[in-house]
Amino acid sequence: MLADDDSVLILPLGRAADVAETASTIKDTERHQVARMNLGDSFPRPDQVLRPPRRQYLRSDRRSD
Repeated sequence: MLADDDSVLILPLGRAADVAETASTIKDTERHQVARMNLGDSFPRPDQVLRPPRRQYLRSDRRSD
């Protein structure tokens, strides 16, 4: 069981190392993003990043009979 000021996480002991590694990666990424924002960089809105790719369909004038 892991907890902080506003959340609790309960997970199998066998997964604790994986979860800790992922959490550390997320924390490092967020710190890096904050540093970039403090330098004036901007990031795309989540709806722009998570938009599914447009599908393109090929059209053929030949018909297969």
